[in-house]
Amino acid sequence: MRHWAFFTVAGTVGFGLFYGLICFAASFAPGWVVATTWQSTILFTPLVLLAFGRRVPLRGLAFTALVAAGSRS
Repeated sequence: MRHWAFFTVAGTVGFGLFYGLICFAASFAPGWVVATTWQSTILFTPLVLLAFGRRVPLRGLAFTALVAAGSRS
């Protein structure tokens, strides 16, 4: 409850707007475009946290790097 504004804004942008547009795009775009765009949410999460002044754990950055490495193969 201490950080309700952060979670409200981040949740609205991250899931409300982005997920709604992904669902809309699924009807008109190829599947690989939708999958790649959804995967980018994982890659951009640390940037969003930094933009809100939050600390990004090193473990989270390691998992992000793992996802990025897997998406290039």
